[in-house]
Amino acid sequence: MTRIDESAHRKKVYAAYKAHGICVICKRRRARKNRTKCPECARAHALYMRARYDDFQAEAAEAGLCVKCRKRPSKPNRKRCHTCLRRQCKADVRMLSKNPEACTRCHRRSPAKNYKECAACLKYKRLYKTFSATRKKEMAQANYRRSGQRRRRLFDER
Repeated sequence: MTRIDESAHRKKVYAAYKAHGICVICKRRRARKNRTKCPECARAHALYMRARYDDFQAEAAEAGLCVKCRKRPSKPNRKRCHTCLRRQCKADVRMLSKNPEACTRCHRRSPAKNYKECAACLKYKRLYKTFSATRKKEMAQANYRRSGQRRRRLFDER
């Protein structure tokens, strides 16, 4: 099969799964309403994309670039460049002028008692912090295991 035929075949298969409401990733479970992925695959993809975005941000910060646009150098003691900071500030002013009593994160719902964010945003924030802390621990353990394996190989070679 040529590359063009393969591509056309994949598109037909994707369209068939999508038309029948089956997840296009695992091809086993029902997709969510008006979506192409099942809840499990959507959750896994969201976690993957969040981790990927965090890695991109870390790389940009290490290189001294703006973590938003990754084009211009970041301002001193900041993660963003002047242009992106100004743009974000304007957006914040616009959102706050629409509803000054709204959640500072999503700007849609009213904040929870004694907080600036709504209950949904607080829950997401806590879950993300737990996920990132767990991920850091797993990465540290994996690096430790790898370094131990390297050491063992070095001693075995002698």
